[in-house]
Amino acid sequence: MDPLIVTVLLFAVALPFLLAFVAYKRFTSPEQVAKRRYSKWEISFQELQHILKNLEVTKAVSME
Repeated sequence: MDPLIVTVLLFAVALPFLLAFVAYKRFTSPEQVAKRRYSKWEISFQELQHILKNLEVTKAVSME
């Protein structure tokens, strides 16, 4: 087979998996998990606010 065809086929097969992986990782960020748990009534609003505040502090510290 022509190397160009093989490259295009690999790209066409791998691209959907790559996009699904990126979307999955974005959906499972700690912030999204906390919001999803709040929407399912697994945690209270105060717990959600506490989690989001701690995530902001963690991001600020890690950027220093």
